[in-house]
Amino acid sequence: MNCCTEGEDGPILSRAGPRHCAFLMALLMLPGCGLWGYFSSGDDDPSELVSAEGDSQQGPHTRDRIDDGSDLIQLESYLLRRSPALVLLRNQLQDEVAADRDEPWIPGARIVDSAAIDQHRADARVDGDRSISIDWRPATLFEGEIRTQQLRSRGVIASARLRESRSKMLRLLREEWSQLWFHHGAMDLTNRAIESLDLDSIARSSAPSIQLESLRSRWSDRLDGTQQELGRTVTRINSLLGRLPLSSLPRPVDAGDGRFFDVDLLPVGRLHPREILAAEDLALASSRLEQASGSDWPEIVVGARSSYDGDAPIAGSAGREESWTVTLGVEFPLGLNTADQRRREAIDGHGSARARQILARRSIEDEIAVARAQLFACIQTIDELEQQVIPRIEEAAANLSGVPVTDREEARLRILERLFDARLGLLRSVSDRARARVSLVDLLGIEQPGARGMLSRSR
Repeated sequence: MNCCTEGEDGPILSRAGPRHCAFLMALLMLPGCGLWGYFSSGDDDPSELVSAEGDSQQGPHTRDRIDDGSDLIQLESYLLRRSPALVLLRNQLQDEVAADRDEPWIPGARIVDSAAIDQHRADARVDGDRSISIDWRPATLFEGEIRTQQLRSRGVIASARLRESRSKMLRLLREEWSQLWFHHGAMDLTNRAIESLDLDSIARSSAPSIQLESLRSRWSDRLDGTQQELGRTVTRINSLLGRLPLSSLPRPVDAGDGRFFDVDLLPVGRLHPREILAAEDLALASSRLEQASGSDWPEIVVGARSSYDGDAPIAGSAGREESWTVTLGVEFPLGLNTADQRRREAIDGHGSARARQILARRSIEDEIAVARAQLFACIQTIDELEQQVIPRIEEAAANLSGVPVTDREEARLRILERLFDARLGLLRSVSDRARARVSLVDLLGIEQPGARGMLSRSR
């Protein structure tokens, strides 16, 4: 049901009393006329959370400072400053928070300005025509608490999303670094093994056997494959850093987990960004449910529409030509129970948010359990190779003199191959251990990017 009054500016203002004029001015005033501070939340500034997060990682950088003397810490700092993906995410988050702050000058009002719409239309209206309409629910005056909660949560969510993105990028870089270390080590190990075969053949001054040539061929093929994998790893790291694919990278001196030796001893950590996002989602849903459950304000809607028609001038009370027409109306939702509908929607949203929080927590716990299991398996494999497998093979090599001369060459090559495979497996296990550790660092949320010596301890 609509109760509307339509007329000219002059007659309306002249016939309406002071109370109606004040109400009309409140509906039609433009932003920046003095009441914005009353309707806004005041001190909260969620953009500071994102801008501070980005500004701390930005600065003037004129050239690529990565060289052969760089280490993983320097690559991490470069990643946080210059990675195109992080720069894009940071800008998107800043734009998102800025857009969230651009609220209507009357909270809860829906404002439509035809001038703004026509800028995006090919069939624009005739010059001079314009209409501004406002629909406003008075009940929104009592929703200041939920708006404050939403503004705070947007800042927390923006910060958590940026932190999650940074943590993922650092984890990827560290995992690729451990792969880079493994490929370099595997190439060195294979080259030394092939050289030992060649030197042994020269020392014996005899034609190489079929078994020796077969072993050399397998190791040469392995060397070619490792070199190709090394090139792909270098390309992925450079792509992650936003550098040219064939840019040179420093050679790792370790697998990259030297700062995180004790991560497997930590039972718990800070909340993962995914859990923070789920918690803020639940806080927002709880606020909406509380607001919907405690609100009994009538669901009326106050509307105003002002239109300008340059082709139909109207004589105003001031004696000059004006062509603004104003329409006021109040809408009563007869037969509709919108309060109950919003309450049901709030209850459903709260239940969904709680379910998402539980699922996020369980997902993180499962991933932590998998990473811990992988870490412990790698540690066990490393201990077994270092303390049992490799010493036994070396002992067998030292006792070759007891093998019959006719079988000694075949036994020696078999021992060399087993020793090579064991040492290569040791390199792989160390690399996998590093990957498991950096996964735990990400999942536990216990490390600040760029910190030297974090969680490290000599062992």
